Amino acid sequence: TRGVCEQLQSDFNISGFMGKWHLISSIPQSYDTNCPRATAEYTQLHNYIRIVNTCYNEDWVPISSVPG
Repeated sequence: TRGVCEQLQSDFNISGFMGKWHLISSIPQSYDTNCPRATAEYTQLHNYIRIVNTCYNEDWVPISSVPG
């Protein structure tokens, strides 16, 4: 389900938020059980943001990905 942002912070730079982020710590989720390393990748597509959460093993080999 797509959400709607009612009001964005006036000086928020969305392009600065795009890209791949390495998770340092997070609240445990069902998709990251037994996931020692993880990333979240944000991509702006027309009028929405695509988010892909990826789980990796200790050698940075992808185990699974979940779109969000």
